[in-house]
Amino acid sequence: MNYIFIDTEFTDFHNPELISIGFINHQTKDKFYVECSDFPINKASDFVKANIVPLLNFNEFGKPTNEAMKDCHIWLSKQGNSCVLGDWSGDWRILQNNILIPKNIEGFVLLQDAMAMALNIHSKENLTPVLDRYNSFVHEYILANNLTAHHALTDALANEWAFTKLFG
Repeated sequence: MNYIFIDTEFTDFHNPELISIGFINHQTKDKFYVECSDFPINKASDFVKANIVPLLNFNEFGKPTNEAMKDCHIWLSKQGNSCVLGDWSGDWRILQNNILIPKNIEGFVLLQDAMAMALNIHSKENLTPVLDRYNSFVHEYILANNLTAHHALTDALANEWAFTKLFG
């Protein structure tokens, strides 16, 4: 099974509207990233305005949401049979709300659930040390590459790298 790692940035937790989305294909390392240049900044939380908006580069990656989602659908449809992995189930909901999921995408699994399945762990307490190690790898990737968290592509890449460090 191939995995595609996803991360999104969005306006707020209460009524999330997509700002940006990043993917990396675990097998091919093919990447996709786009920013929605028409997202409603007036609906963005103070955290988003302070920490996410400054990282956006609409000149290079910005497109109107409908065009961005068309490109996203095309990219996903070319990735072969895959399962999407993410660190927050809201990423999947945001994706589902914005595109028709291509038939080759077999669903979504939370990263912590994928780790628990891979290690045959059945209790949250037993998973905690694995998650701690995983999160340290995520931070290691971001620091080693002089990147900033809360950027959709950076976070997807960091998650894929940390997963690879744990499971190969």
